[in-house]
Amino acid sequence: MRSGRRSNGDLNDATNTRSHLRCYVIGAGFGGLYMLHKLRNELRMNVRAFDRASGVGGTWHWNRYPGALSDTGRLSILLFVRQGIESEWEWSTRYIKQPEILSYLKHVTERFDLRRSIQFNTGITHAHFDEASNLWTVQTDKGERISAKYLITGLGLLSAKHVPDIKGLETFKGERYHTSAWHDGITLRGKRAGVMGTGSTGVQLITAIAPEVRHLTVFQRSPQYIVPAQNRPCRKNTSGSQSDLRSDLA
Repeated sequence: MRSGRRSNGDLNDATNTRSHLRCYVIGAGFGGLYMLHKLRNELRMNVRAFDRASGVGGTWHWNRYPGALSDTGRLSILLFVRQGIESEWEWSTRYIKQPEILSYLKHVTERFDLRRSIQFNTGITHAHFDEASNLWTVQTDKGERISAKYLITGLGLLSAKHVPDIKGLETFKGERYHTSAWHDGITLRGKRAGVMGTGSTGVQLITAIAPEVRHLTVFQRSPQYIVPAQNRPCRKNTSGSQSDLRSDLA
């Protein structure tokens, strides 16, 4: 592969076919970004990350449905705490909404100059380990074949779209959406809506759209144990820093 900064289009051209790397990472979410930083910036390895999305974020790139937020506190979200990133970023609430998480991951990407080592809009379709050469070879959906000694997957569990096999679903004449493929043009205000599922995603979506839809029906297979989130703004001390987060890190 050619070195230096380049556009995503350059990365996808024919000159990169059968390229050789020291390591490649699949995914540009929390895990993928952290591995890219550790391997390239700290261990000085020749590494590249691949993601089928158009930008960083992983789960938080794809899941943009109303009400999407973390179900763990800020400390679980914070990356690169030992690199001083906590002093550069302030969370607005105890549990973080999707747009703020995505903004944070974009900040991390720019802060540690990770974007130049990520190939977006590229899925991995095949991976094979050759014992004779001791190399992994992957093939992308662009037709590239790329070899490396190490393969690291940063794939999460929450970004794969799953549509249940429901009899008659294809005959439904109304609007139909999936939370992992939400887009900004969707509006439910004043409409009759039905939500299938009451896991974390379902509960967040139901809570967000209930005040604005005309009628809401929830389809639930199994009862879910739910408690109030008790989300609240982050406290700041007299210096303006987030004292509750600092105490968590102590």
